[in-house]
Amino acid sequence: MGHSLGRVDRPVLKTPTKPISHFDATPTPPNTIERIYSNYRSESEMPQTPQQNIGDSSAKVFAELLSGPLLEIVVGSEGRSWHLHQNLLIHHTRFFDESHMINGEHRRIKDGKLELRDEDPTAFELLVKWMYQGKIDDVSWMPKDVKWDYAFTCQKLYILCETIGLQELQNQAIDQFRRGCHEAGLVPGPEEMKPIYERTRPSSPFRKLVSRIAARQIMDPASEKDASSYKDCFALSPDFAVDVINAIKVGTGGSLFDDPTEGNSCRYHEHEDERNIDTRSISSESTMITAAPKWPAKLSMKTQIPSYLLSYVEVSGLLSTSVALRGLTTDPSSKADRERPQLRSSDTV
Repeated sequence: MGHSLGRVDRPVLKTPTKPISHFDATPTPPNTIERIYSNYRSESEMPQTPQQNIGDSSAKVFAELLSGPLLEIVVGSEGRSWHLHQNLLIHHTRFFDESHMINGEHRRIKDGKLELRDEDPTAFELLVKWMYQGKIDDVSWMPKDVKWDYAFTCQKLYILCETIGLQELQNQAIDQFRRGCHEAGLVPGPEEMKPIYERTRPSSPFRKLVSRIAARQIMDPASEKDASSYKDCFALSPDFAVDVINAIKVGTGGSLFDDPTEGNSCRYHEHEDERNIDTRSISSESTMITAAPKWPAKLSMKTQIPSYLLSYVEVSGLLSTSVALRGLTTDPSSKADRERPQLRSSDTV
């Protein structure tokens, strides 16, 4: 179709579109302890991507990081002091940035000085090494007699990284801790576990680790520890008690106990002569018993078993003989039972 002279065609307009409003549909989390612990991470304007290992940085980048002002950092109750390059510190974590807010607090750094009195100086030494060299020492190359000390220092390093927000170094610290415990043949005791539940967030992997260690110690037949060994930890943190119980459930495969409402009701009766006997280790069924003792044929069972044990003896229908329940084959008032060896803070695995 041709175009007529003198005719003016109307311009073709673009289809009108409504501007799309951009908004974040992610619901705001409640103000929980978990959120409080990680406020400084969520408030950061920069994306949280893993930093390049400082050891792989170019000479130019490394020189720039070592320029600028020094920040004095005072660590520990005795006030051990370091003067470190602030540009390098901020490169690793914004915790050392004066303009960055953490939990609503701006003025952590005053007059070029930052105090970390609750942190451990030996752990801070490892932090400094990692910040300048990009690595920490490997416990596998250390003599066995220092492996546990280094592992415990790595636990303190983990807590320090929790404070300043260094996830990459946290992972290295917990790896060295586990390896050091394994190679030293030692695990943390209740006193070493307390700081983990005092100073880490509820979802911390280190909590999962120490609660499983405690559960294993409690369930190990060869270990002198039982649940009472962790009484102070339970009192300090109900979360620790919950984590240990859940770890036991997972570790035992979720096996179901015998029904305590069935079987011999005498186990739940008060007995005048046996009030002082510890019955916690008594099994509810004859399947959880030791082998029957070998009694002399000429003597009756009653002449061999003390009177305080008679109410804890079962007759097995399969064996047609009497067997003593586990844990009550000796007099509980005997000297051997009273004088148990003292536990060390770090037990062998």
